[in-house]
Amino acid sequence: MTMSETPPIPIPPDPRPRNARFASWLAGLSAQGRSLRSRTSSGEPVRLLHPDGSESVWRGSVRLDEESAAKKPKFVAIQVPDDLVLMRSLLLPRLSDSHGAEAVQLEARSNSPFPPADLAWGWLGRDIDGGQKQVDLALASRRHIATFLQERWPELASAPKQPEAWALSAQGLPIVLQGYGEVHRLHDASIERRWNWALAAVVLALATTAAITPTIQLRLRALEAGDAFEAVLRRVAPMVRKRDELATLNDKARALDTIAAERVDPAGVMEYLTQVLPDDTYLYSLDVQRTKITASGHTVDASLLLQKLSLDPRLKNVKAPMAVTRLPGATKEAFVIEFTMEPKPVLANSAAAALAAVPLATVAVPAATGATIVVVAPVAAVAAASASAASKPPAPAKPAPGSSPFVIGGSR
Repeated sequence: MTMSETPPIPIPPDPRPRNARFASWLAGLSAQGRSLRSRTSSGEPVRLLHPDGSESVWRGSVRLDEESAAKKPKFVAIQVPDDLVLMRSLLLPRLSDSHGAEAVQLEARSNSPFPPADLAWGWLGRDIDGGQKQVDLALASRRHIATFLQERWPELASAPKQPEAWALSAQGLPIVLQGYGEVHRLHDASIERRWNWALAAVVLALATTAAITPTIQLRLRALEAGDAFEAVLRRVAPMVRKRDELATLNDKARALDTIAAERVDPAGVMEYLTQVLPDDTYLYSLDVQRTKITASGHTVDASLLLQKLSLDPRLKNVKAPMAVTRLPGATKEAFVIEFTMEPKPVLANSAAAALAAVPLATVAVPAATGATIVVVAPVAAVAAASASAASKPPAPAKPAPGSSPFVIGGSR
């Protein structure tokens, strides 16, 4: 450490315990509150007439200046001479105002040399260190005070409003003797105190209103916004329902598109098979299950037809689930072929339009079982089949169970 450096001065800890420090702080706060209450509740000023003819103006225990004394306050008090007053000083524990007044009254009656009806007394207390209160008690005779007032201020003795009677303590502070004109001043002070509290309540209410006004405005705006939002919801409710219906229809349409994507167009299948099947082959049954197609019909060479369909790029998994049969006397073989066909939903509409552009003819063909098979085929194919039927009788064939009543193919 160099010589220029000054060592820090240690701060000794407070030797008092924490409870004592808190009690001291609370006592100081209470004393400040009582001082403020005394200043605010001192009431109107009082003009004090001294026995030597001088005057002074007091507000509570505070003497005002000469300028204030020249204003002639409406309340008047006379100072009782010291030779007519018995002063007594005592120490009391720190009590409330009501309990302190009762204790001082008991002390005055116990130590008074005057009869109880002739006793005039007053007291002045102040807090001192040690948690005690110093009380200055003044005792006087009412008969002596009345005689002094009649001799010194006869005009006040005959006035309708009786003046107050004060005595001065050793410190020069006024002690109000009870039972004289102080009741009028205390009544006015009580009214003034009530007005002060009322004004304080009004100020507090105005301050509270000013503080919560922005919150109230925001609350009202929120309520207005909520009402406007509900009104908008009521106006757009039909549109919202239609939007929900449209969303539901869109979902159904997407579901249908998904299902349609897994299926092949029957019209496109019919058109494609009409193109790829040879002229000596015709179908009397075509079962379409999604992408799986089962075709039943007659052809001259079923194995050659199966081989041809297997080589077709659009047909997959071509197979014959049943054996090829030929009835006695028939010139064509009966076959059943299963295969899958890649769906092309984009080309479905164009295929249907192309199929609709082809002129079709409907022909009723009698079968061996006595039933009639309705044949829908292009006009050219029907004409070729009719010419072939004129030269050779048709071979009897048994339709596959559950087959559709139509035939696709060329002439026999």
